[in-house]
Amino acid sequence: MRAVLFGAIAAICGFGTAHADCTQSEAVAKMQAILASPEYSALISGAGQTAPPSKQRETAKRLFRQYGGDAGSAVANSMQTKDNEKALAEAQASVSSVIAFNQTLNEAGGALGQGDPGKACALYDRLLIGLGVE
Repeated sequence: MRAVLFGAIAAICGFGTAHADCTQSEAVAKMQAILASPEYSALISGAGQTAPPSKQRETAKRLFRQYGGDAGSAVANSMQTKDNEKALAEAQASVSSVIAFNQTLNEAGGALGQGDPGKACALYDRLLIGLGVE
């Protein structure tokens, strides 16, 4: 998942060349390739998802709460707060990447709608590279 997000971000940042000879139908085919790809589906469905803390970390928090008294509970609560902050940051980064990807996809669609298939192809190619779709 992270590799797909990294690739998507890298693609949005500006790889690609002018595609002056790209036709409207070629641009549409590239758009359809993106939307139909399992990589795009994975990117969208993975937005906001984070991995849970490890079993060992969860066990440590439980043991601190169970046997640590007030000090142990404080340590477990601190660990939980850090876990929550990490999960929130990961979720926000994931969602931001998807938003940036879709903004570029929309920009390409706008170029296509305005009769600029060269710009659309350049943007679609960047997105395809970012997804790892060939």
